Amino acid sequence: VDLDPERPHFLGAQVNLGRWPLEHLDKLAATPLGLTGLGVMIGYYKDARGVAPLQRAEEEGAALVETYEARAVNADDASFDQLLAGQLDDGFAFQALHFAGHGQSDPDRGTYLLYSNGAQMSVLPFRSARIARDNQAFLFVNACQVGTADEMLGGYAGLAGLAIAGGFRGFVAPLWSVADDLAQTISLGLYEGSTRGSPVAAYLRDVRARFRQTEDAPAHTTYLAY
Repeated sequence: VDLDPERPHFLGAQVNLGRWPLEHLDKLAATPLGLTGLGVMIGYYKDARGVAPLQRAEEEGAALVETYEARAVNADDASFDQLLAGQLDDGFAFQALHFAGHGQSDPDRGTYLLYSNGAQMSVLPFRSARIARDNQAFLFVNACQVGTADEMLGGYAGLAGLAIAGGFRGFVAPLWSVADDLAQTISLGLYEGSTRGSPVAAYLRDVRARFRQTEDAPAHTTYLAY
């Protein structure tokens, strides 16, 4: 690869880069993302004991609803089941799914998201989600650490592996903890770029290229997380 001297010398800032199990390369999206049928699950943690509220995540969800006529639901059991089934009770069908909330990857407990009440949300259902199998939906999980890899019985696990194996045509999430304000900006920028036909991988390459160290301020690792 011929490195661009104007960009940071990270491979992910120079080329379109993703992590995909080889047997699932045929699922790579060959068309622009598209935003028809965007579902947004938002974590509202104001009443959850021991869980910090995420004002930026709430604003992120509201912006997606206003801009793209997305359907927003609370992060609770019933809504989660309906989203993974690909359809709400009123017949609204999803082609893309966005989660804005808390997540964590723990060596002992694995990867999980948090419901609005603070309870842990298992990521195992993403492996058999109808929204992936029937709709080949795109999945963006804007929650800390949930892009990390894992193994279960020698196979791919973790949310990334489960989502791709389950049939989602694309998956984006941060590998480590990220700053709320930057995470919001990055996620909204991804959807805005998609409306102009920008491939998701190309947008994320440009996001990584924002990682800059200056004399006045350290570079923020959030830019390299996605």
